[in-house]
Amino acid sequence: MRTSLRWLAGGLAAFVLTTSAVMAHHSFAMFDRSIEKVVTGTVARWQFNAPHSWLYLNVKNADGSETLWSFEGSAPQSLLTRGITGSTFEPGATVTVSYCPMKDGRPASDGRSWPTARS
Repeated sequence: MRTSLRWLAGGLAAFVLTTSAVMAHHSFAMFDRSIEKVVTGTVARWQFNAPHSWLYLNVKNADGSETLWSFEGSAPQSLLTRGITGSTFEPGATVTVSYCPMKDGRPASDGRSWPTARS
């Protein structure tokens, strides 16, 4: 009986610790969902991998300099259902992305917003 209670207590503790870590990992609190912006840039790198894909764009600033932006996307399986593949974004291509900015101003966004146009 005591062994069963120990296993139950240990399992419950593991469940609680794992659940909080998973929820923290998938938080979108860092993005300002009340604002939607659009940015156009040149593809620097496209990483089509699990668990998250990443699109990196070089975006020109008003002063002529460039800033590297990163956009986190879903896993490949989810992107494939929307027609996005490992060869969708070739380096050097121009891409326009609709996004919700990070609250702290860093040049990044999450996978809820993806390119609206490619040229």
